Amino acid sequence: MKSVFALEETLGTNWLNKLGITILVLGLALFGIYELGQLGPAGKVGLSYFVSSALLAGGVFFEKRERYRVLGRTLIGGGWALLFFTTYALNHVQAMRVMSSENTDLILMLIAALAMVAHTLRYRSQLVTGLAFLLAYTTVSLSHDTVYSLASGVILAIGLVSIVIKMEWFELEVFGILSSYLNHLYWLYRVLGPEGAHGNAFSEYQASTALLLFYWVIFRGSYIVRRVKSPRAEHVSTAAALLNTLLLLGTMKFQSVQPELAYVALLIIGAVEFSLGQLPITKRRREAFVVLSVLGAALMTAAVPFRYSGNNVAMLWLIGGEALLVTGVLFGEVVFRRLGLFAGMLVGLHLAGIDFRQLMAVRENSEDLVLAAGVMFALCAAVFYLNALLIGTRWRLFFFDFPDSQLLYSHSYLAAFAAVSAGWALCANDWTAVAFAGIMLTLAALGHKFKLFHLQVQ
Repeated sequence: MKSVFALEETLGTNWLNKLGITILVLGLALFGIYELGQLGPAGKVGLSYFVSSALLAGGVFFEKRERYRVLGRTLIGGGWALLFFTTYALNHVQAMRVMSSENTDLILMLIAALAMVAHTLRYRSQLVTGLAFLLAYTTVSLSHDTVYSLASGVILAIGLVSIVIKMEWFELEVFGILSSYLNHLYWLYRVLGPEGAHGNAFSEYQASTALLLFYWVIFRGSYIVRRVKSPRAEHVSTAAALLNTLLLLGTMKFQSVQPELAYVALLIIGAVEFSLGQLPITKRRREAFVVLSVLGAALMTAAVPFRYSGNNVAMLWLIGGEALLVTGVLFGEVVFRRLGLFAGMLVGLHLAGIDFRQLMAVRENSEDLVLAAGVMFALCAAVFYLNALLIGTRWRLFFFDFPDSQLLYSHSYLAAFAAVSAGWALCANDWTAVAFAGIMLTLAALGHKFKLFHLQVQ
């Protein structure tokens, strides 16, 4: 009975009011965007400001009373989110547009964000600040007319990072990174469609790229200058650091208008990440030094194969997975290790479900060299075998229990599949049999050396 009552209290005092304020804020935002055209833009703006002010006043009132403190803080977060959205809508939402100057609205949004930061920090509550920022991200994502309307995300990112550094709420930054990039990706999806740019130029490309790079710079700067006081906080920071780069690369690939130059971006970003890892301020935190160095080296190493693999998106998954796996091994973090191993399994599914089927389609009609598929399969084979043999042998204690050992063995079977597929793609006619024989003999020798039954099976 105590457990049941505890669950009911948790739902009633913590989750239902958060769900309620989320529905209320999103409902009012959608109301301003789509409903009641006869009310007019000025009427919608006035109503929205009135409701946000009422939520803030009610939140301040209830927050002072111990019994209703959680409710009060929830109302404060929702009130600030709605106020920021209304300020954003003054110029950037057609149905609520009462201001013609983008610059003036940008200044007003900056003032609203600063006020939101200053007020929510008074309560030193991650609930209040996090709810305000995440609801603000969500509401502004409902209406993006042009790329310049994404300036709201830039302002929110600056405000969020300043809070993260001051309060050391590194978990909040993870959600801020996800919100910033996914908000941008959603806008690109609406502009370009589900297939992305596909090499076709669009007018907002340069502005979009500048915004993405700004996100990356502001979140990377936050990662470097912060002071971390516990291993857990460092691990959360590592997750944010990896997400920042991988989401940047994924979003840039989606909007790429010159795919043949994507490897240049990998080289440049990799070099910058590696250089940032060598800074004295970064070396004060060993995990930050290792993460940026490993990530930068992985990006630079993968640049050339990425070009010759046809800019395969699975390559980005492979980079992220390996960075997680190496970080988890070096710092003994099981979550990173398992995420890295699972990412490798996703790459394997992509190879089997998409790349191999495309290779089969080509081989049905031709014995020509399939360079892109061959490079991708060969790289994956090398990486997966390094995981299974080098990492699995050097840090054997980390891969002794379930499910780590099973995942690592699965990587070796994925490697065998990728190696055979690479031989089929890169060789023609009778040379294919020679390639298969070479792979067989290599695996037999490795199985004998490492005493691994799985290699003998393969």
